[in-house]
Amino acid sequence: MPEVRIQADDLYYEYTGISGFSEGSGQLTIDPLSLLGYANTDNQMTWDVAAYDAEGRMLTRSGGYRLDERLTDRLPFFYLKARKMTEADRTLLSGDLKKAEALYRADYRKNPDDAHSLHMIIRLLQGTMMLQGKGAEEAEESLLAEQTRLLRQLVKLHPTAWYYDMLAQQAFDQADWDEYRRYDELAAALDTSEDTGYRDGTRAIAFMRQQKWDEAAASFHKSLENDPSHRFIGAYIALTIARGSPLETATALAEKYPDRMSYSGPVHWDELLLAMKREAAGQDGYFQTLRQRAGLYVRGGEAGGEHSSSSAPAMNRFFEQLKQVK
Repeated sequence: MPEVRIQADDLYYEYTGISGFSEGSGQLTIDPLSLLGYANTDNQMTWDVAAYDAEGRMLTRSGGYRLDERLTDRLPFFYLKARKMTEADRTLLSGDLKKAEALYRADYRKNPDDAHSLHMIIRLLQGTMMLQGKGAEEAEESLLAEQTRLLRQLVKLHPTAWYYDMLAQQAFDQADWDEYRRYDELAAALDTSEDTGYRDGTRAIAFMRQQKWDEAAASFHKSLENDPSHRFIGAYIALTIARGSPLETATALAEKYPDRMSYSGPVHWDELLLAMKREAAGQDGYFQTLRQRAGLYVRGGEAGGEHSSSSAPAMNRFFEQLKQVK
């Protein structure tokens, strides 16, 4: 019978989202449970397994246990107790995040091979950046620099695809393409997911920023073929326009790969392109301006703002929607 084995140690370092809550004061507080994740030995967890045949048809899954009387006494709950929680972990769960961070840092200083404490310091830094929001740029830059330094140490102790992806994203944001490629390749080598749509789309944007148009187009095509959400179709359309293709070509792409990402509402790129085609009637230089703004976007510039035109509201809407593609 086929088996899937998952190391408990891998679950401890699995990425989980960080959540917060407010108790009426309006001030956001980080939920310590979300920081500790699977490393919390007191936390009851559930598993869900789906089985498929060779043609991809689902045979059964554990998530339907409530619908089968034979399984009502075999609930898919478990505790992960392969590790022992530290004083820092207990302090974190009590809600004293500052003291917990100090304890994690002290543990890491005592033992530079303590991957768990290093992991938790990074998680607490992420929580701090989440609380600060986008307003404190200098503070965020300092926290990101420390996070990068710590991540480089952590991947030596416990390399995971997620850690390398974080380093790749930071290199991407700084347009350090050699570092981005290096970390992205390391992440891909460890990534066990068969869904490469997001990775391929992000690579395509990185190629665009480097003005490697053919490589960008190939990566966009690969992403769109493998990702049913087609989240990067807007960027691919912009690249197509920037390279001089007519709107008919871009419209054909929009119809073939409809954008299924939710955003704040559906984005119908085919309708935006049609609106621009109508708007262009009687406006000299419209398509030249469109290509110039698309070229600015694909190189990583701001194609809206001061480049907006009161005589081209449809074009302005197109570039406003592009801000959501990421």
